[in-house]
Amino acid sequence: MRTKLLLTSGGMLGVVALSYIYLHSQSRYSYHHQRMVELLSESDEVEASLTANLLKSRDFLLLNYDPIVKNEQAMRAICTELRGPELRATSLAAPGLAARADAYCTALEETIAQVEQFKSRNSVLRNSVFYVQSLASESRERGSTSKALQNTLDATLSYYLLPNESDRAQIERHLDAGGSEASQPTLKHVRTILDRKIEVNGLIRRILEAPSQTRLDELTDAYQEAYVAAEHSASFFRSMLYWASILLLVGVLYGFTRIFRAARSLAEANERLESRVRERTRELSESQRLILQQQQSLLATTKMSALGEMAAGMAHEINNP
Repeated sequence: MRTKLLLTSGGMLGVVALSYIYLHSQSRYSYHHQRMVELLSESDEVEASLTANLLKSRDFLLLNYDPIVKNEQAMRAICTELRGPELRATSLAAPGLAARADAYCTALEETIAQVEQFKSRNSVLRNSVFYVQSLASESRERGSTSKALQNTLDATLSYYLLPNESDRAQIERHLDAGGSEASQPTLKHVRTILDRKIEVNGLIRRILEAPSQTRLDELTDAYQEAYVAAEHSASFFRSMLYWASILLLVGVLYGFTRIFRAARSLAEANERLESRVRERTRELSESQRLILQQQQSLLATTKMSALGEMAAGMAHEINNP
């Protein structure tokens, strides 16, 4: 009974130990690691695409904001998945990873807010540039504006393409001098170009210098470090599981060997017992045969004795009538 209790307790402890080793040999990153790597790669691509689209939009190489809107949607979709329960329970479960993901998403929201400001200011700037460009082209063809205003329009367009202090000083001198009543709408667009150009360039510079890329790099480095550490730990437990399996296999083989030996010893014992039973049976049979012979001999002797007595009695009666 005590042996059975010890064996049962040892077996239960072995099962618990093997279960613990098996669970720790399975890396939690294995389930969503590929998706996490894809998200980090997509984030890099989206930020690079957003930067290119902003520069194209500023330089009139992109005539609508649809690609920028798609970049913003992709950023929000990435953050939605990074904040989802699946990645938080597996790939982002290590200490500090979730906080870094939140910091990255916060930086993305700030970037998106600046992009929205860029779109609104760049739209106003673009309208003014189109107006000034068309007016300058028309005035050159028809000569409908004064020489000073024409120079101001040309300087404004030159300043928009390549901001410099010389063009800006010329434009501001004309604006300070005022002009005719008819030229006031045109001068208003000129002023808008001067102001919005600085704002748009400043917004693009802030977007390019935004901490989102830094936060993404920090998240990527922290994730890779946690992934490598988790894989090393899982590899260690897999090695333990391998050697535990080897020991278990050796124990099973040893158990089978013991069982085989016990079965063979039992068979030999049974064979010896059967041999002894046959021997004893033969001895008993021989003893019974001898007893039967003795009984038959004794019966014959008894009969002969009785017959002799009877003959003696008859002889006595005949001799002594």
